[in-house]
Amino acid sequence: MPRFKKLGLAAALTLGIAAAPSEALALQAEYAPIVVKPNKDTFLRFIVWNQIWSRLIENNPGSETEWTPDVGVRRARFLAFGKIGDDVLIMFHFGINNQTFLQNEFGTNGGPNFFVHDAWTEFNLVKSSAFRLDFGGGLLYWNGISRMTNASTLNFLAIDAPITNWATINGTDQFARQLGLYVKGDAASKLIDYRIALVRPFSSGRFGATPTDTFGLSWYLKAQFLDKESNTLPYAVGTYLGAKTVFNIGTGGHWQPNAGAPAGTDETGENGDILLLGFDAFADLPLGDKGAAGAVTAYLVGYIFDYGEGDVAPVNTGIMRIPSGGTPTSLNGTGNGYALFGDGFSAYGQVGYLLPGDPDGLRIQPYVTAQLNAWSAYDDIAPVLEVGSNFYLEGHHAKFTLNYRARPIMTANETSFGAFDGFASEFILQTMIFL
Repeated sequence: MPRFKKLGLAAALTLGIAAAPSEALALQAEYAPIVVKPNKDTFLRFIVWNQIWSRLIENNPGSETEWTPDVGVRRARFLAFGKIGDDVLIMFHFGINNQTFLQNEFGTNGGPNFFVHDAWTEFNLVKSSAFRLDFGGGLLYWNGISRMTNASTLNFLAIDAPITNWATINGTDQFARQLGLYVKGDAASKLIDYRIALVRPFSSGRFGATPTDTFGLSWYLKAQFLDKESNTLPYAVGTYLGAKTVFNIGTGGHWQPNAGAPAGTDETGENGDILLLGFDAFADLPLGDKGAAGAVTAYLVGYIFDYGEGDVAPVNTGIMRIPSGGTPTSLNGTGNGYALFGDGFSAYGQVGYLLPGDPDGLRIQPYVTAQLNAWSAYDDIAPVLEVGSNFYLEGHHAKFTLNYRARPIMTANETSFGAFDGFASEFILQTMIFL
């Protein structure tokens, strides 16, 4: 029996609680999370996880130092959700993100940013084999735009999302969450999976309008041609490690009127609209008899972003951003920032191969990713390339990830604004455990 299964069984016996599998939590097929179950119709499930990054970062040109080593907490989270029968659900999820040596409990640079991520309640309104409709509201993650905009952080194929998928992150949302009401479910015997949310976005002014008094609309629809995925919770699986045979195509968007860059000095004085669209496809295919030859996971998405009038300047940021003094000589700024958002088009793809092996032993999954950002304000395409590998000790519950990222350096000169001027490097080691 694998070590984590022994731990789960011991916890259940010691605490007098039951355990049950949950695809909805984006877990591997055989894992049994801790579940408080006072009676057959009511339960409360708990999950905790840590993702720790050790990095060696080549800073952007003009930074005070050429390289920065660091160790940081990418995510440290606690999640609980429960149901009363099949008709009532409650979700609560909190934690921290992106704590580096520049952010600590003494308040340097604002502290480690501990906050509630998700808090919503949900009721089932229609339930049949042909059609299901659930209604809920709160601080929610039922996002539009793409599958990866709804990504689970527990089971990425690559070390992380490209971040461009969360196109309003910390601009008009709170770490990819917004307040609002939603409906979700499936139709045509689960061939079609849908989610639609009416949201009241936060007002930060990042995209030009501050404050904004408009609601937004988010939506995502997908067609499921092989195995059907759960939508009890919003989190989309990154890789099933051969446990399911999945092929989906989807499309979605996010629209908020009068919330983007100003339209100019016309008599109305209105701001432009934010309109973000996505089109994607996802496949997870076991190879051989029951995955004996491994499994292939692939994802491809294209985005069209419009943050208002004119060519909105790209937003330079980075995962666990490390500013580094000095005088920048590129459009990236100092440290490890690069242009992740802006008006224009973005395409992202990833593919990974789970090598054959013992399901209860070490599994290895190399992967590659590529992103091409064609921002309207830049003359050149800004490419982002990654290559890495996951080393699974207990599936997604205990793993190491090695990742190399080549991020683009974009410059301005006498003849070009946003000219591609080569790459800067990042080497990342992730250790991850979740229970």
